[in-house]
Amino acid sequence: MKKILAFGIVIAMMFALAISATAAPITITAPKGTPAVDGVFDAGVYGDWTALGFVGSGPDPIDGGADGRVAAAWDDEWIYVFVEANDPTPFSDNSTNWQTDNVEFFFDWNNYKGETIDNDDNPFWQARIHRAPGAEEFSRTGHANGDWQNEQPNDDHPFYHIRYAIVESGSSYTIEAAFPRSAIEGGFTFAEGTVIGFDVTLSDAQDNDDRYSTAFFYASEDDQMWQNPSHLKALLVLGAAAPPPAADGGAAASGGGAVTAAAGSSVELAKIDRPLADLTEVKWGDRVLERDVDYTAREGSTIITLTQSFIDSLPEGTHTIAISFGSEVFEQEVARVAAAPAARPSPRTNDAGIMALIALMAIAAAGIVIIRRKAVR
Repeated sequence: MKKILAFGIVIAMMFALAISATAAPITITAPKGTPAVDGVFDAGVYGDWTALGFVGSGPDPIDGGADGRVAAAWDDEWIYVFVEANDPTPFSDNSTNWQTDNVEFFFDWNNYKGETIDNDDNPFWQARIHRAPGAEEFSRTGHANGDWQNEQPNDDHPFYHIRYAIVESGSSYTIEAAFPRSAIEGGFTFAEGTVIGFDVTLSDAQDNDDRYSTAFFYASEDDQMWQNPSHLKALLVLGAAAPPPAADGGAAASGGGAVTAAAGSSVELAKIDRPLADLTEVKWGDRVLERDVDYTAREGSTIITLTQSFIDSLPEGTHTIAISFGSEVFEQEVARVAAAPAARPSPRTNDAGIMALIALMAIAAAGIVIIRRKAVR
């Protein structure tokens, strides 16, 4: 029995390590650009949406809690974050600031992943912006590197300089916020390629009561990000400026030239500065392509991705895809090539975990041999 138990423990360890070896943080790329900070989404500036898809107060999902999505941008002086929240149960009158409808923004500015919140060399912010002031007149609360602000920010507190706009729309609301570089402790410079530890939680208070649920990028084990930066589960990467809007009747805004598409994979074909609602047709020659079968389309402005099944059906060579918004047509070439060779895993990401997994597999195999040998004695 002990032999079976020991072998089971080894298998469980292998399974746990396999999960950790393949897990990766969510990466949100912020294009360089300056939005108006008026609560209206600027598709020509912000990057792609990332969903706050896990809803819970801990590891178990909660039905009916608010959810939403997040996009980001940056310039030399500000980080911009746009949150679109679906929350049909507004409540802001709790006397405890975190027990209201609000959005919490977490920034581990050096991506240090420390375990304390008051490290002067590695500043960390938990900035909470409230959906409405409520009876306590909350606006921006939370802490900057352990300097707590539980009511209104004083003019010498970093949060005093946060710019934001809130727009209510039926059962949803948006918060657009700008976080100033100049207020970060110790001095900080934004540049293309900068990586910032990042996370967002969307808090939902319901029925004139305490916080009912929070929405995360994905499941949070214990909701301890506010006091432990190592628990952040996303990275904010400062990217290049977004391409300029496509000229009328010109090539789609994908950087020019043909997009390479290999057999066995999907590919993002084009990002066009036009509203998704205005998309009318996507064609390959005389064939009208079927949405969600041959291609997918999503907002930000309009992003067209060719599916694997459609790419596999294309003969090798260069093809022209026409994307129509009413009478306005954009053309983008796609170069169909043979399947690309499998990429070698990067040694900077999961190699250590994979090597440990191999070692555990060897231990497990040795355990089987030992058990079998002992069995025949």
